[in-house]
Amino acid sequence: MMRIGGDRLLTIADVIEKTGFCRTVASALMDETGKAIVLHRRKYILESDLLSHLKSLAGACGQFLGAEEARHEG
Repeated sequence: MMRIGGDRLLTIADVIEKTGFCRTVASALMDETGKAIVLHRRKYILESDLLSHLKSLAGACGQFLGAEEARHEG
């Protein structure tokens, strides 16, 4: 893994290792962030950008689940 400042630059293989997703899903997840870096036909993402995106997805999922629970309670 390469470093840029205090951040790590992850490849698709690194994202696969961290998430357990298949190559296609890992690559799509990197694209979904809007912050993927393509350099010489290789795709990278800063680890902090990936983690931030995953946290935002978890927050969105939690908000959705909270709304569903409230709807069923009412």
